[in-house]
Amino acid sequence: MKRSEESYRGLFNSVKDAIYIQDTDGKFLDVNEGAVEMYGYPRDMFIGRTPEFLSAPDKNNLDRIAGLIRKAFDGIPQQFEFWGKRANGEIFPKEVRLYKGSYFGEDAVIAVAQDISNRKNADEILRASEERYRKLIDTSPDAIAITDMNGNVLFMSGKSIELFGGSNDKSYIGNNVLQWIAPQHREKALKGIGDIFRGIANPDNQYRLVREDGSEFFGEINAAPLLDAAGKPEGMVALIRDITYRKQSEEFLRKFSLVVDQSPASVVITDKNGVIEYVNKKFTAVTGYTHGDAIGQNPRILQSGFTPREVYKEMWDNLSKGHEWRGELLNKKKNGDLFWEDVEITPLIDESGATVNYVALKEDITTKKISTEALERREALEKELVNLSTSFVNLQQSNYNSVFNFVLERVGKFTHADRAYIFRYDEKHHTMSNTHEWVADGISAEIENSQNLSIADLPKWMDLMNRHENIHVPSVEQLPDSWSAEKKIFGEQQIKSLVAVPLLYSSQLLGFIGFDSVKTLRTWENEEIRLLHILADLFAGTIKRLRTEEEKENLEQQVRQIQKLESIGTLASGIAHDFNNILGIIMAHVSVLERLKNDDGKFSNSTETILRTINRGAALVKQILTFARKTSTNLEYVNVNKAITEIQKMLSETFPKSISLSLKLEKAIPILMVDGTQFNQSILNLCVNAKDAMNDHGSLVISTRLGKKYLNRSSQQRRREKEPDSDYRSCSE
Repeated sequence: MKRSEESYRGLFNSVKDAIYIQDTDGKFLDVNEGAVEMYGYPRDMFIGRTPEFLSAPDKNNLDRIAGLIRKAFDGIPQQFEFWGKRANGEIFPKEVRLYKGSYFGEDAVIAVAQDISNRKNADEILRASEERYRKLIDTSPDAIAITDMNGNVLFMSGKSIELFGGSNDKSYIGNNVLQWIAPQHREKALKGIGDIFRGIANPDNQYRLVREDGSEFFGEINAAPLLDAAGKPEGMVALIRDITYRKQSEEFLRKFSLVVDQSPASVVITDKNGVIEYVNKKFTAVTGYTHGDAIGQNPRILQSGFTPREVYKEMWDNLSKGHEWRGELLNKKKNGDLFWEDVEITPLIDESGATVNYVALKEDITTKKISTEALERREALEKELVNLSTSFVNLQQSNYNSVFNFVLERVGKFTHADRAYIFRYDEKHHTMSNTHEWVADGISAEIENSQNLSIADLPKWMDLMNRHENIHVPSVEQLPDSWSAEKKIFGEQQIKSLVAVPLLYSSQLLGFIGFDSVKTLRTWENEEIRLLHILADLFAGTIKRLRTEEEKENLEQQVRQIQKLESIGTLASGIAHDFNNILGIIMAHVSVLERLKNDDGKFSNSTETILRTINRGAALVKQILTFARKTSTNLEYVNVNKAITEIQKMLSETFPKSISLSLKLEKAIPILMVDGTQFNQSILNLCVNAKDAMNDHGSLVISTRLGKKYLNRSSQQRRREKEPDSDYRSCSE
């Protein structure tokens, strides 16, 4: 018996797990060494105590445990976890299994307990790890799914369920991932899955995906094989991201990039220091600077030096304050050509309010600027021509040269020409000559070198002029060889560009006006040339009018000369008779001079008579020559009464003695500004007409008097104004 007990005890204590033997009340009847080591209490402290003695405070449900012990007595094995408290106060978990047994012939419950602290810690670590990964998966911005080797879904994260519009993972578990792929991308997806398991990288991982409601979106799938403990693939882990917004943004940026790069306006982006970071294609097309030329440079490479400094100061004053600036700049291309730009510069401001970049939008407005300036120039030229047209009103022969020169100077300066001139044609001699010329400062005058040029030597020029066409030469150097004669003359006069407009009057070609550009090339617009036609018409009309007036004046002089000769013819018989009397007196006195030479008194009287008679004849001849002389109008101060008295003396010698001639002259007649010859001729004609009307018998009285308007003026006014415009004098016979 003793040996049997020892054998039991040895076997009982050899078990490492703690073993408790309890009665129906749960009291410990015996414990092994495993229990002693587990709790650190001696064996005798267990005997007679219940599990409450070993329980950690408030960690176990002792009533429940008592119930489990009773069930074990009924032959139903039980298992539960129990939190114990060691003798040193340490709390630890143990797993307890209850079995029905016997102890020395009495029913008992055998409890086997195992310290599960390590396992519990591992489970907690695993649980915590799973919790962390679960939180990581649930908080991940990407949807996560796990599939088997065939692509069937094993796991779906909450984000995945949300992404595809499902209610829970049960609606997806077991389904194939191809149901998410739009039909047009399924073939590509199958290839992608195969590449994943073969370890082949596949960058083409963007697909059109389908939600549960049938709507589609763009997704990016990054997948990797799921390996087992042996390192073999057993499935696939996929991270799915909705990139619809990114695709839309990329598409927008792509379109925006195309818009900027293909913009009809130049786009320049600089950093905050003005260093160029980007230019578009239009910038290169306009300026000639390539992308490589411009990047890293400052926009100052475009400065021409002609934009005022004040413009740049205003620009930077605005930009430094974070304001936009807009203005016009005269810039220079890479090849040196100048061009106008309408520029709008905008600062780019970050969240802190600091300027990080400048964006400039620039439009080449050179053509528009030239057109605008040309329009303004045309309007101004038209206004100038209207003002100058008054210079041609009532233009007289005496001052037309100065007026022509003045107008050429004004128009030449106004149009920025270097030389302006008028050429007149001489149809009789088939030549043309420069009659009027204006030249700018520093430009040589060519009027002396342009006289009596043969029309035959300028065939192309005259061909156009005879057809009444304009001649516009933007570049003399580019004239064809057929213009060699004209080109030679242009070269001698250093002409680079020119325009010439014919002077036409009723389709008659009188000449032309021309404008030369010597310093630079110059192109004249059609509208400007049209305005020059107005000027040409003014010149042509004035030239024709002056020529007509000159011809009229010549005819009038011829008529006056004929009238003079007629008057002298009328007086011829009287003049001849008077000269016979003069000669008779002279001959009579000469014949007696020899006899009277010793009689000083009579000799002296005879010689005085001869001299007086000769002077009388000379005066008569002088008067006749004066009347007969062909002269132009010459205004001079004439004493009317004195002039009439001289005429009366001549008429007394030439009219028949049967006609009495007398004067009735008012003494207050003032001196007049008249043409003396014409005045004498008019008085003489009146007297001759009166003589013819009297048939050589009668009385002729010549009288002068002042008009009433002049008589009403004060004597002081008469002295101050010898010939007022509103006064008149009268002469009657």
